[in-house]
Amino acid sequence: KLLTTDGQTALQVAAEHGADEPFTTMLRGRIHLQSLHEILNLARDGNFLAATTQVTPLWEFPVQYVNLIPDGRSYGLLHQAAYHGQVALLRQLRQLHGTDLKLELTTKEATPQTVRQVAEGRGHTEFVQVLDELLGQ
Repeated sequence: KLLTTDGQTALQVAAEHGADEPFTTMLRGRIHLQSLHEILNLARDGNFLAATTQVTPLWEFPVQYVNLIPDGRSYGLLHQAAYHGQVALLRQLRQLHGTDLKLELTTKEATPQTVRQVAEGRGHTEFVQVLDELLGQ
């Protein structure tokens, strides 16, 4: 997190100076997007403990960012979980976000893949089984 020399976040400074709601909403969105990039870097490297606790705790991270694949990236968080066979993360995300979690999100590759296809391609059968249960298949 970026902090001022006084240890305040940008949102705290904005609130102190009477920033309006659209500005703080935009700022909050940029902070979430920056956190998402950090989370995706850690997840890509297989460091899911840090990805889900150190940057922004997963339970505080809005579902629209969990479902997002930012510009310049091919995979979202669910694709990274599928790539590494992270069944516990899949279950935790579903528990936190319910049916708002996009389990059938496709990658931004030349040949798009679903979360299921990523897991299958890596041989993560347990992940595929749990995903199918969550999808009701």
